[in-house]
Amino acid sequence: MNRREALLYSGQLLGYTITGSILAGVLNGCQAPPALGWEPKVLTPEDVTFLAEVCETILPKTDTPGAREVGVDRYIDAMIADNYSEQERNAFMDGIKTFRQECLSSQGKDFLKLTPEERTAYLASMDANTPPKPPSMWGVSTEKFVAPPFWRSLKELTVTGYFTSEEVGEHVLRYLPIPGSYEGCIPYVTGERAWSL
Repeated sequence: MNRREALLYSGQLLGYTITGSILAGVLNGCQAPPALGWEPKVLTPEDVTFLAEVCETILPKTDTPGAREVGVDRYIDAMIADNYSEQERNAFMDGIKTFRQECLSSQGKDFLKLTPEERTAYLASMDANTPPKPPSMWGVSTEKFVAPPFWRSLKELTVTGYFTSEEVGEHVLRYLPIPGSYEGCIPYVTGERAWSL
């Protein structure tokens, strides 16, 4: 089984938790562009700064790299530029504005001015109070377009961008660049790292 087949089967197992756009981007090999001289295709520099901070709050640097370090903000820009429909792109951009306005009205200051503890608490409240994504079949909506909740889309993009990055794939997950023989049933030992695709 190759990477594309594994991701396809994973998407089928996950059902509607991964949108069609995200699955298409991953299967097409969407990656964060190199940082040197990078300019966003769709996002404004202010949006990139904002998303980098939100993503870093979701997946902060610990003994493993954080979301900002592996370029999740660049991945999100590439994903919405290359794989989102115009409706999805507009809904995402509107979601950034709404998210920031809601943070300002509920917290009294912009997300970028919150302390790390306030950021974490705010995102936890967003997670608890945001409805799930609308139902779909393998990530493709069966009805007319309904914009998914921004918070769910951002979290999905953050996690997907993080775990499909080269840095995480090679240094955080277990990575075997030239695999040996296929072993279909390997005993799991608690605490072992997951395999990189």
